[in-house]
Amino acid sequence: MLWDKVGVFAKGIVAADYWKSYKEMVPPEQLLQTKEETYTVEGYNGIIRHFLARFRRKIQKAKIC
Repeated sequence: MLWDKVGVFAKGIVAADYWKSYKEMVPPEQLLQTKEETYTVEGYNGIIRHFLARFRRKIQKAKIC
């Protein structure tokens, strides 16, 4: 099972949205399903993806030249 491999890194509470697969994978005593806790993380992930994509394009242009 995937949680057997990943669970060692997830100490404490795991905050997730309401995707049904989380209920099947994460033990109920560790799972907190709420949009309130995941909203900020999703925003930061979007910012990070934006800047990493810009960084990746600059590297690819440097390799071509």
